[in-house]
Amino acid sequence: MAARAGVRPALARELAKGARRDLIASTHELLTEYCLATGQTDVFTAQPWYQFTRVLRNAVVHYRGEYVSRWPDALRRRGVAELRWRHLVLRDRVGEVVALGDADAVALWEEQRGFAERALR
Repeated sequence: MAARAGVRPALARELAKGARRDLIASTHELLTEYCLATGQTDVFTAQPWYQFTRVLRNAVVHYRGEYVSRWPDALRRRGVAELRWRHLVLRDRVGEVVALGDADAVALWEEQRGFAERALR
């Protein structure tokens, strides 16, 4: 089935989506674990992109990574209904599609990598 010409573009899109999901989730999870293990969680959670990446990680890991599946109660209690990073916006609207392209995923990874290199010990 996958070898059929009409199926290949869909397969390529799914592979790209999976790679973006893995990059976003793995980076956030590795930073979280490292910061927990080294007592640097406060430095991590103080980053201006932290909440955005946390919600994005949850969105891409759950329900095939296509939409916001749950808004964090802690953000809702603080009245935060929208998170921004560059031109991307995540909203407290369960079911809203997360529009994340390849370039966005790589740029976010680069920002997090830079943080790890500059700010963590």
